[in-house]
Amino acid sequence: YWVNSVNSPIVLANHVAKTLNIKYALKSIVFNSVFYPELSSLPPLNYRHKTAHSRYRISILGGVNFDSRNYIDFLRGLSSLPTSLSHRLTFIIAGGGKDRESLINLIESMSLCDVFEFLELDLDSNKVGYFSYYKAIADSDAVLVLPGPGYADVKITSALPSAISFCKPIIINSL
Repeated sequence: YWVNSVNSPIVLANHVAKTLNIKYALKSIVFNSVFYPELSSLPPLNYRHKTAHSRYRISILGGVNFDSRNYIDFLRGLSSLPTSLSHRLTFIIAGGGKDRESLINLIESMSLCDVFEFLELDLDSNKVGYFSYYKAIADSDAVLVLPGPGYADVKITSALPSAISFCKPIIINSL
């Protein structure tokens, strides 16, 4: 349908449309989808009640890359929290990536190991397997989008639609 009826590329983000317009003089159609859980046929959400000793599980999705995600400032902020608060949190790193080992070493050096879980990597692809990835989202209380400088200009994060599809709250600063 789109190929036969539209002469413009269809893109998912404004920065992609802007780049196509500047570099190739192509006027793009930006397609945004909106999910309204109250209009869907999903069963009611069963939020787990948190006790004084339970931990909030927050997934950080995607490859670990210090160039596109600001893990350093995130860890600094996390290490400045009172222990009574930080020990109520568990961050699940659900991705491989070029800086995963460096992140593990940094977390160890900052004594934050008890606040993080790293999903196992597939030995062949060096990525987190789909089942583990989706289970981490399903078992999470929220998804943290961790952008870095210029993130919204160079990336379209799958964390947002992944969180939305699992009806998970999204924690994000401005992109």
